[in-house]
Amino acid sequence: MATTMIPVTIEADAAARVEELGMQAEFELMIEHAKQAVPGLRFIRVTLEYDPEWPENEPRVVIWARRDDLSVEPSTAVLNKELANWRGHRFPPQVCWHIVMMACYGVADGW
Repeated sequence: MATTMIPVTIEADAAARVEELGMQAEFELMIEHAKQAVPGLRFIRVTLEYDPEWPENEPRVVIWARRDDLSVEPSTAVLNKELANWRGHRFPPQVCWHIVMMACYGVADGW
């Protein structure tokens, strides 16, 4: 699948948070990396997430890379580790704290 055909949906509050943080270039690079690095990618959705266990923490921008086939290698756990390692080597800690990349399985479920 050509990367240009992968739909990307960015929720307004997530886009506003990226702009507020001044991390647009880093964010765009992560989106492009997800398009290249996530096998079986069907779509990307970006949300702003709050940690219910630590509500006093600032919210994080989460790039959800959605795959709909469990048989595609590598496994989600391995892929998420690879994505985290790539982020950690590519960006300073403050970027990695505010913007997270996660591969997950499932068909479009109202997203």
